[in-house]
Amino acid sequence: MDRKEVAWTLREVSTLLDLLGEAPFRSRAFASAARIVERLEEDLATLIREDRLTAIKGIGPGLAAAITELLDQGTLPQLEELAARVPGELIEMLSIRGLGPKKLHRLHAELGVTTLGELEYACQENRLLGLKGFGAKSQAKILEGLAALRARRGRFLLGTGRAVANEVADLLAALPGVSAVLAAGDVRRGCETIDRVDLVAATTDAPVAARALSAAADLTRDEDRIPGANAWQGRHAGGLPVDVRFCTAAQYGTTLWQQTGSPSHAAALTAISEAPVPAVAATEAAVYAAAGCAPIPPELREDRGEIAAARDGTLPALVEVADVRGLLHCHSRWSDGTDDLAALARAAADQGFEYLGISDHSQTAVYAHGLTAERLAAQRQELADLDLPLPVLQGVESDIRPDGALDYPDAVLAELDFVIASVHSHFGQPREEMTARIVRAVSHPLVDILGHPTGRLLLSREPYDVDLDAVLTAAAAHGVAVELNANPHRLDLDWRHIRQATELGIQIAINPDAHRIRDFQHVELGVQVARRGWLTRAQLLNALSADELRAWLAARRSR
Repeated sequence: MDRKEVAWTLREVSTLLDLLGEAPFRSRAFASAARIVERLEEDLATLIREDRLTAIKGIGPGLAAAITELLDQGTLPQLEELAARVPGELIEMLSIRGLGPKKLHRLHAELGVTTLGELEYACQENRLLGLKGFGAKSQAKILEGLAALRARRGRFLLGTGRAVANEVADLLAALPGVSAVLAAGDVRRGCETIDRVDLVAATTDAPVAARALSAAADLTRDEDRIPGANAWQGRHAGGLPVDVRFCTAAQYGTTLWQQTGSPSHAAALTAISEAPVPAVAATEAAVYAAAGCAPIPPELREDRGEIAAARDGTLPALVEVADVRGLLHCHSRWSDGTDDLAALARAAADQGFEYLGISDHSQTAVYAHGLTAERLAAQRQELADLDLPLPVLQGVESDIRPDGALDYPDAVLAELDFVIASVHSHFGQPREEMTARIVRAVSHPLVDILGHPTGRLLLSREPYDVDLDAVLTAAAAHGVAVELNANPHRLDLDWRHIRQATELGIQIAINPDAHRIRDFQHVELGVQVARRGWLTRAQLLNALSADELRAWLAARRSR
């Protein structure tokens, strides 16, 4: 090692000490030693050989020993030991602009952040705004840094993919000669995470369309790939790869079908077809007609029974965005939302919803300014005093304690219109304990909806270890609805379990988990994922009107 490498290593030790919240004087000592070594005029090896290192002000025996070991061995066990102690992805977060080790330690110590997804989720829920040293601007910059960091990892959230697909589709649709354009691939099927955005465009002039894509401000053509005359490949400014297939209007249906379904769906359909998939078909309906079956919605094209259902006429009419009549699971400024009750109600009415369910955090969620029983009562009074444009139901998102109990007395819960019960802590409980915990919660007579049932954060935190079969069985037995949390970081309940839940008779609530008005749009994402789970309107709790929902809640609680 030369002195620059030694200085870099000493600085790394200082950073890790700050990240772990160790005594500040230790961190400062290593940082100071790094500066001293970097500025040395004498040869470092000579100073060590002549035992003159400790004569330099700021280099004590301990630091001298560390520097000597670095120069002799090229490694420092202390650095490796410290790095092993840093939880999760905090070290990787150091590459995010504006996040130094001390700030990261505060995020970990006060908010429990250990992964990139948890940090992003905390920003989306405005958890950073109450922390010393953070504000709205720094929170926004952290989100930008997270997006760039995630792009380097190669996986992206479905919500990001949909936004990029819409942007590129709008660009193409405005071009002369383009008669049709749609997202395809994983985005069109509604896969929770994606590695690229696929689009299909029918055009009479593919070269012109390709040049327009290359000239777009937020798109860069991939120079390393040669896609051919009928395709364009590149990247969005956020790092997400974009692949566009060009075709004629006559080929549009076949090309869209080829680029949308999973490989297993395409193979299964081809295997049962009496004739080859038509090379020229203007619509996907024509492709399926040639195979002797009804058109299959994109979200179902996974070879999970959809082809047989399409052939025998038993495909269900899947839920639509228009079926969602009301919004449940919305947070206001009373806890960690950004908007007040009146603004949320006006926005919900303006967007065509018929009712709004407010469910701020409960008192255990101190980090989210959770409501005490007294504040719940004050919020109820505010709702009564406001002149609101639509019915607003007062609920709460009650924390499920480690033993499965809720964090309010029954008398407090009984005053509310509805109760969502969610796990927000102690994710590492053993499987049996976690299962018993959630089963106890859904067995509570005043719990109406189980929130984000597995606790996962996509691309960040795995679901906690729980016997979901047992949880769903208990929810069905007690008439409790299960949430499909439509937040793009969650999309939980997983679509693979939606059919299982509905076959048990469980109602699914597609909830935005909104912390700001723009989060209402999460419902669209939730509906797309629900369709992957074969959800119908009749199985959607918030397809009920406000009166029907109140009747359902009353009937459930009187069981």
